[in-house]
Amino acid sequence: MPLPDLLSKVDPDRFRDTFGAGLDAAPALAEAKTLTVSKLVQIAPSGVADPSPLLYHSTLQAMACLAGVAAVLHFCVRPVDQRFFEKAEEEEKEEKKKEKTD
Repeated sequence: MPLPDLLSKVDPDRFRDTFGAGLDAAPALAEAKTLTVSKLVQIAPSGVADPSPLLYHSTLQAMACLAGVAAVLHFCVRPVDQRFFEKAEEEEKEEKKKEKTD
């Protein structure tokens, strides 16, 4: 989570002025949705990179890999061999023969 990294770079006095609490209250503020990454970036010193674009980077890479594997597996699927199909016509003939003999 990028909040601890950003909190280490933020000036404690500026944090207190902005949020009305010390850095020790950051977890409670984050849970209450008062403290967000975008708000921390606004009060962070210049030169601190905004981590927002990379928050889901690894997740999206994993999803892209899974989609690639699914595509490869999709093209590996072959039609089912005829020997695995049931022969309905032959079964109907056998049933008719059994009915005649009964």
